[in-house]
Amino acid sequence: MFFFMFFRQLLVSAIVLSAVLAAAPVVHATLPPEVRKELSELMKELKEVNVHVKKKEVDQAKEIIKKAEDRIKELAIPDDEKDRTYSTFKGQLEKAKNLIPVSFEHEVAPILKDNCLRCHGEENPRANLRMDTFNGIVKGGANGVPVAPRLPARSALVVRMASPDDQLRMPKGGAKLADADIMTVARWIEQGANYDGTDRDAPIDQSTEEKKEPPKPVTVVMADGTETVSFKDDVAPWLVNICMGCHSGNNPRGKFGFTTFEQLLQGGPTGSTIVPGKPDESYIVDLVLRQEPLKMPQGQAQLKKSQALALETWIKEGAHFDGKDPKAPLRDIVPTAAQLAAAQLAKMTDEEFAERRIAESAALWKRISPKVEGAAVTTTNFYFYGIVSEDRLKQLSEVAETHLAELAKQYPLPAGEPAFRGRLTVFVTKDRFDYEEFNTVLMNRRTPKTVSGHSTITANFETAYVAMHDV
Repeated sequence: MFFFMFFRQLLVSAIVLSAVLAAAPVVHATLPPEVRKELSELMKELKEVNVHVKKKEVDQAKEIIKKAEDRIKELAIPDDEKDRTYSTFKGQLEKAKNLIPVSFEHEVAPILKDNCLRCHGEENPRANLRMDTFNGIVKGGANGVPVAPRLPARSALVVRMASPDDQLRMPKGGAKLADADIMTVARWIEQGANYDGTDRDAPIDQSTEEKKEPPKPVTVVMADGTETVSFKDDVAPWLVNICMGCHSGNNPRGKFGFTTFEQLLQGGPTGSTIVPGKPDESYIVDLVLRQEPLKMPQGQAQLKKSQALALETWIKEGAHFDGKDPKAPLRDIVPTAAQLAAAQLAKMTDEEFAERRIAESAALWKRISPKVEGAAVTTTNFYFYGIVSEDRLKQLSEVAETHLAELAKQYPLPAGEPAFRGRLTVFVTKDRFDYEEFNTVLMNRRTPKTVSGHSTITANFETAYVAMHDV
């Protein structure tokens, strides 16, 4: 997939270079406006991370960060993308991640245990420094205390880990720790070097918290096709998108968390969440359908009555599972908005996709020049449109097809696969002002004087166009 996307980007660049008469440099393909808008929305949500952290709602803060990271993976934005909105987003995401408190027990202790206890354990600790307990660390050794709360640059623990000098660096005689591990320790110190265990004299990373009871065994009954309600289609979407916001993570609301179907059936401490075949005994039905007032979901819009009734019917019919793996994350069976859109596009025939491209191109042009209609020329692989003569568009389209044929010889596509699904639109403007409007209106950016063309192509070809000034 990466090769074909690279090939198509190469085609676009070559076409722009050949079609723009003055051989002006082409800017890097930028992000489409809908993606930039989504990044802006994600940045607004990331601002809530600080609010949740101050309220000690760390799990909610982590969920926001995870949502942002998952969405970026789905968008498949190259890490070296220079778009200003994306650069700002990456900075805010990193800042939000740094706000999350670092756990000594779960994050720092494993690093110290794996790398420091060989020399600073209980038996014959070097420099009289024991690091096998938290009290041993804060007590220090012959060379003082290795941790200065809120001052990682003055903490010997970090300084020695990060030292470029092999003689000074710790662990002695070993490879340098990964930068991510050093940063974890440094962030923990910067945040105050706090202890989140229960016994400072216990071995590090072995908290004395009360052990949880093992989850009760459950029997998962797979769907047989006789059901009138589908878990995958009718119940899982709102469970994932609404309920799991509070009922997942390390500190789920009401001590009931679930991310898989099996965990959902196991239920929580308040009783039997779901009793297959018995909706009247299922606590979740009470919460979303029968209590006055309804208590779930909290702080959000209530479920539709049809959704709550579908849940009741699904339980009455036996709470059957129509997914593939009851141990897999429920998120895997609930498509995101982007996945739904991609699936809709995938269902289109080539003719429908080509018609959609022309309609989309008309809508884009209307935003750029609403009062002026241009000429159009359609070829096998391209749809040329612009405020130049039809003869000029034909000339440019012939150049484009010729270059495409030459490139296809060097980088063959699988048999029957077009270079651009639904064709590639090429907008051609006679006036410099009209070309700059593509950048101003659609990209919200200025156009450098040396730039006369650019391309925008999304991964699923939902949007695919070149804009150029016919110099």
